[in-house]
Amino acid sequence: MDVGGKDAKKRRTGFAHFFEHLLFEGTANIKRGEWFKIVSSNGGRNNANTSQDRTYYYEIFLLTN
Repeated sequence: MDVGGKDAKKRRTGFAHFFEHLLFEGTANIKRGEWFKIVSSNGGRNNANTSQDRTYYYEIFLLTN
């Protein structure tokens, strides 16, 4: 799949990183900024990064007894 910086077209760089940020902007069902609130209010954290080979998104939830 063409998902990292190595797959950028000449004079059209940065799109993988741009789309990484867009993912956290919301959806038709989740308003802008709400995803971070949903994750953190349930004990989680999330982040993403883009490298030459991949764009990586993750959420981490710590379970407690």
